[in-house]
Amino acid sequence: RLLDFASTPRDVKQALDARVVGQDAAKRAVAVAICEHYHNARRCVEDPERRAKHWHKKNVLLVGPSGSGKTQLCRALADVAGAAYIKADATMFS
Repeated sequence: RLLDFASTPRDVKQALDARVVGQDAAKRAVAVAICEHYHNARRCVEDPERRAKHWHKKNVLLVGPSGSGKTQLCRALADVAGAAYIKADATMFS
């Protein structure tokens, strides 16, 4: 899937729009982040010299109150990217 990923942030945002209502700013932000990550990872796999210099990933932190759609957005993004959705909850540590 990594080598075949050719979506643009606009493509990902449109796919998220079909799955998640509202949260336009968050959908735009994660669409850009996922595309940057996949395209950078693909270029690093294809070019070993680039891999040695540029392989790092940016993380995305979704913050908001319960019920604001963070989990739904993550599930939809995993579906769009063809990735597994795995949820980890750290509330028991706080």
